[in-house]
Amino acid sequence: MNGQLKRMSKLLHLKEITSPVVLAGLPKTYTEDMQAGIPAQWSQFNSHMGRIPGQKESVAYGVCFTDPKSPAGIRYVCAVEVSAKLDLPESFIHLKLPPYQYAVFGHKGPASTLHSTIQTIWDEWLPQSNYQLVSNAGFFFERYGELFNPQTRRGDIEVWIPVELKPNYISQ
Repeated sequence: MNGQLKRMSKLLHLKEITSPVVLAGLPKTYTEDMQAGIPAQWSQFNSHMGRIPGQKESVAYGVCFTDPKSPAGIRYVCAVEVSAKLDLPESFIHLKLPPYQYAVFGHKGPASTLHSTIQTIWDEWLPQSNYQLVSNAGFFFERYGELFNPQTRRGDIEVWIPVELKPNYISQ
């Protein structure tokens, strides 16, 4: 087990979302070689922070969906939780985070290095754990908490992965 994985394992906890969380956000589709555009998407989104109809708090979400049309593509949505589906700024959409059990990982360092934490979760933690991705979930999300600083792109960052026990897992 490498050092990155050991640090993440200590930070892991499981959290259950018991009812859907309604988000409003700015979506964009990327291929693998275009993902460097995500910070610009956040800059565009941040200009709306605090003025999104029904916005509940200043916590932000980066929701990452796999693109079924392209194995190397993703649909990324910069979002905030909202109290209801109200009129949104142009190009914004509503989406819901489904009620699942999530494996939650803290990320240390700037948002620009988040890809290495996510890669470690996928390549090392998930295969070695008693969990697997929820069948057909097709997404995970980043949570940028109250202490996240959008100027320095550092602070309260978590990665949430929808998980379920592996079928062959035997409880001890």
